[in-house]
Amino acid sequence: MEYTNLYKFREVNIKSLTALSSKTLWFANVDTLNDPFEFKYRIENAFTELTDNQTIEMIKPLLTKFDIQRFPNSKVAEKYLRKLKALKGKNFVNSMNEDVIIPNIHSQIKNGREKFGVLSLSSDTYNLVEPFEFMKSNVTNLHLWSLYSNGMRGFCLHFENEKLKESFNKKGIVIGGPIEYKLYPPSIKPDLKSSNEDFNIKIHLDSITDTLFSKHTTFEKEHEYRLIRSEQGLINYDPDCLKTVYIGDKMPIEQQDLIKLIINKKYPNTKICTVFCEENEYSVGIKHT
Repeated sequence: MEYTNLYKFREVNIKSLTALSSKTLWFANVDTLNDPFEFKYRIENAFTELTDNQTIEMIKPLLTKFDIQRFPNSKVAEKYLRKLKALKGKNFVNSMNEDVIIPNIHSQIKNGREKFGVLSLSSDTYNLVEPFEFMKSNVTNLHLWSLYSNGMRGFCLHFENEKLKESFNKKGIVIGGPIEYKLYPPSIKPDLKSSNEDFNIKIHLDSITDTLFSKHTTFEKEHEYRLIRSEQGLINYDPDCLKTVYIGDKMPIEQQDLIKLIINKKYPNTKICTVFCEENEYSVGIKHT
């Protein structure tokens, strides 16, 4: 499914006005996002299909690689692992997974995610066919106006998805997609490669990106759509990417005038509309300006 329209709900502050005036959007570090359960994942046991002897053969090169003083060769490493196997018994395989594999994967993922920049937007609940229909769009999402636009005192930026991605791609590759809302975090299955000389634990890039596009079902009303790139910070976009700015009618008049001034000066093809809470209804109305 393609997502034609993307939205960014903003409060009015120095950061949001500066970004609007400079035609930039912020790609954040994952650790700074507001969901405390962000980037959760589960690690599958890498040794479930291996016997104890196969696990020993797999682990031996790792010991000689990282602790050559204790394990100068594979024979010494094997002797140690067989003693450990006798001590752990049935828990030997699980112990190797917890002591060897999991810490390595945590380290790889931590190093990988620190390189990503994440831009969180919102999309329509389905692929909205042109012409654009306001009442069917996510601009009418009460939850987003309340939570991210200071109770209709902020504004919403309406971008054209393909134009926005094309603009960002001029400055580096951007991947995008909707958040998949789940009851449980995605699973990561490590790819183990072992030989007499070496041992490697690899995880595919898709496994890392899966964690970036997954959230708990608590947040599904947000219909989040993310753009991800290998850089963080403010990234410029072409002004034609911005189709419409929706201003909440509870915003002070002087702030409304400031936003209109920025749009009229910096975004010649962008429309400006005012949105408001319908009287006696749980819905959002629109005024064209």
